Amino acid sequence: MTSPRILSLVLLLLGTATALPAQARKTWARTEEPQTNVSIFRALDLPTPDRIRNGAGAPGPDYWQQEANYRIEAQLLPDQRMVKGRETVTYVNHSPDTLDYIWVHLEQNALRKDSLCSLTDGTSLMGGASDNTDGVQIRELSTGGKALTYQVYDTLMRVELPAPMPPGAKFEFACAWDFVVPERVFRRYGTMETAKGIIWEVAQWFPAVAVYDDVHGWNTLPYIGGAEFYTNYGTYDVSITAPRDHVVVATGVLQNGAEVYTAEQQKRIEQARKSEETVAIIAKEEVGTKESRPAGDGPLTWKFHAEKVRTFAWASSPAFILDAAALGDTLCQSAYPRSEEHTSELQSRQYLVC
Repeated sequence: MTSPRILSLVLLLLGTATALPAQARKTWARTEEPQTNVSIFRALDLPTPDRIRNGAGAPGPDYWQQEANYRIEAQLLPDQRMVKGRETVTYVNHSPDTLDYIWVHLEQNALRKDSLCSLTDGTSLMGGASDNTDGVQIRELSTGGKALTYQVYDTLMRVELPAPMPPGAKFEFACAWDFVVPERVFRRYGTMETAKGIIWEVAQWFPAVAVYDDVHGWNTLPYIGGAEFYTNYGTYDVSITAPRDHVVVATGVLQNGAEVYTAEQQKRIEQARKSEETVAIIAKEEVGTKESRPAGDGPLTWKFHAEKVRTFAWASSPAFILDAAALGDTLCQSAYPRSEEHTSELQSRQYLVC
């Protein structure tokens, strides 16, 4: 039952609201929060139909989208907590427009202390961590051996083209960069410790050309941690050099399994290609043993190829159990640490590569 005191207070408030002057009541009404339609059946805010896309948003006869292809050589340096990379990017202008510059995403800059992400507490959206780094360090940006002019704006870099890029043209440029990996995992990158070693998650890690489309032009929204970017499709050839005791899993298809797996592990992989049942490639009891890695000294380089994908990510660790199974003609692999050797946060993290 409502107490007399509370009921009196409610009536007093109601009476006060009713007694407000008409102008005050209008002002109050104007400041109320608008109702947002969040129904899954709400109308989509689509561009006006034309020959590029129809009224349902499907591609029309004049549809186009840009293309960005990457050749990347990367190195994981655990002692320095650093990833170093060098890429050659081939950007293809399928648009009907002539371009004078391109925009490139530098998403690791979200971890800088002066980034919009940090200043707006966006890191809380990325997993609650507060680690800051110096972001991406650009060591080289050139085309044909000549330096390119560029300017960094938060998590984006504007690159001035040496000459206008007409429709149908290709532009190739080289970029060398490095960054320090944060000590905790944000949404898609960072490190986690396990009893058998550190897991390195590496995503949103390379300078990637932003999307240019017919609706908004260049996609230059800064990365503040709470959303996934709209990106170009392209082909990736990526080499990742990591310590010999690590296992690397990544986007695409491994091209040099004989160099990074033992003979026994290669046999198991071939068995998994023909099996709908899970096959252990590196079993739980084999993790961390000398026999689980190819003989020799020094780091190993893992080479991957991926066709027409929107980005590339990878993970590397000496702690991975690795198993695989066939899904039709596709080999699906999963990598994960021993469940009894990590925290509850880790128990839900598994790296699936198909």
